[in-house]
Amino acid sequence: MTSTECVIALPILLVAFVFTMSNGGNAGDVVSTHGIGYIAGDEYQLFDGSSPEPLTKWFEVYNISMTWFEALLFCKSRHGNLATIRSPEENDLLSKMVVQSLGPRSQYWVWIGGKRLESMDEFIWMTDGHPFTYTNWFPGYPANGSRYPCVVNYYNGTMWSWFTYDCGYKFNACSCEYQVNA
Repeated sequence: MTSTECVIALPILLVAFVFTMSNGGNAGDVVSTHGIGYIAGDEYQLFDGSSPEPLTKWFEVYNISMTWFEALLFCKSRHGNLATIRSPEENDLLSKMVVQSLGPRSQYWVWIGGKRLESMDEFIWMTDGHPFTYTNWFPGYPANGSRYPCVVNYYNGTMWSWFTYDCGYKFNACSCEYQVNA
C-alpha cells in the first residue's frame, strides 16, 4: 500500500512541496513530515497552509532511523541540509515541529546540522561552515575532550537541549532545512 500527501505553500509565485510517503512500512521510509515550519523575516511559525512574505527557509522533521551522516546525505538528497538553529525562536519552532510530527513521547532524539571538526575545538553548522552563535547545550556540554562530534537535539520529558553524540548511532528522527531562493 502506498500513500502520498502533499502540502503546498504559495507565497506569491513561490511553491514549496512537502510529501509524506509510506511504502508498506519498509525500514528507512519517510513516515511523517507533518511538522513543517517556516521562517519569514522575524516570524517563526508552524506551517498552517499560509505564510507571510518573504519565506526564507523552512524545516521538515523526518521519522527515519539513521546515523548523522545518513541524515546529512538524506537532507542533501532532498536539496536541503540538516537543520541549522541560530536562535531560541528557531529552536522552539523545531522542537514544536518534532512533537507535532512524531506525536507524544517521553523522549525525542533528533539529529541537527551541528558538528565539531576534528581539527577544531569549536562547533560549526554544516550548512555554511559558520560557528555556533546560539547554543542550547545541556549543562556540562559539550564536554571537553568528548570524542563525539555530532549534535543531537534531545527532549527528556521536561526540556529540550543539545548533546554531542556518536555520529554512527542511529536515532529515529532528523530535521532538514530548506532555503528559499529569492
